[in-house]
Amino acid sequence: TYEIKLLPSLPNGTPIYNSADIYFDYNPPVYTESVKNTVTDIIPNCTDEVKNYIANNITIYPNPSDNHLIVQSKEIFKNASFYIYDISSKMIMSEKNINGNLHELNISDLSSGLYIFEIFIEDEILLYKFVKQ
Repeated sequence: TYEIKLLPSLPNGTPIYNSADIYFDYNPPVYTESVKNTVTDIIPNCTDEVKNYIANNITIYPNPSDNHLIVQSKEIFKNASFYIYDISSKMIMSEKNINGNLHELNISDLSSGLYIFEIFIEDEILLYKFVKQ
C-alpha cells in the first residue's frame, strides 16, 4: 500500500501517477507497473450485495467428501468456471463453461487434505474450503 499527500490546490480530475522500484538485498531493483489515481472529493458508494446474493445461493456438499463434490445453485450457472487449489495455491483441477444449476465434480484422484474451491461467475470470484477424505 501507499499513501499520497495531496497539495490543496489540486482540482478534481487531476491524474496522479505512481510507480516504485523495490530493492531486495543488493540485487537490481524490481520495477512495478505505473498506477494512475485521480483526485476526487466524491466517495463512491460500493456494495457487496451482488456478491453476497450469489454466494448465498450456492451450496457445496458433501464436506468433507470422498469422491464427488456437488455444486448446487438456486440460480442457473451461465458459463461459470470452477477451480480447485491445494493449500500451496497450486491449481489442481479446473472445469469451464459450466451451465445449469447442479454440477458434480469427480475428486477421487485428489489426495486427502484441505482444498480451496473457486467459482468464477458473473465477474465475481467466490472461494470455499473443502476437505477431501
